[in-house]
Amino acid sequence: MTPDIQSSCLDALTESTSELTATVLGGLPFASVGESTNFGGGHGAYLGLVAQEEPIQVGILVDSAGCQVLAKALLGMEPGDEDLPAADVSDAMCEVINIIAGGLKRRVSGKMQVTLGLPIFVAGHPLPNQQQMVTARQVKIGDVSANVILLTQKQNSAPLSRSGVQTNHAGKTSAKEHSA
Repeated sequence: MTPDIQSSCLDALTESTSELTATVLGGLPFASVGESTNFGGGHGAYLGLVAQEEPIQVGILVDSAGCQVLAKALLGMEPGDEDLPAADVSDAMCEVINIIAGGLKRRVSGKMQVTLGLPIFVAGHPLPNQQQMVTARQVKIGDVSANVILLTQKQNSAPLSRSGVQTNHAGKTSAKEHSA
């Protein structure tokens, strides 16, 4: 993915998150704080998709209290209402990233085809391999600090084999892998 398209995708994620807060989350205030290199650990949801014939992932990471706030807002509850069970928070956060990813798809549809996958709830931070790159933007949703995440393949990176060894293919014939 070129840097221009990567930047467009990160912008689209930010715009989609703003749209989500204004509509589905009941008009919570939204602010884009800026690029983030310290997205650290947290809870949230990721969604895998395919864009321009390469896999990418998008995500939203917040702390566990932030997940409660966003889940309650999605369900039309007040922040002071009783905490939701973990399963409901997980479902809500998966719906949040699903909506954000749908907004990304709509915003970049003129530049590239995007196919959405299934969302998953996570705890922790992304640990990309040597072939991947993570870019993030910090946003404020009400009182919640969050990071929208874009995980992509590095340009001109050779694929990794199942054994984790980088493989290179010469010419038109593919190298055979031998793994235990």
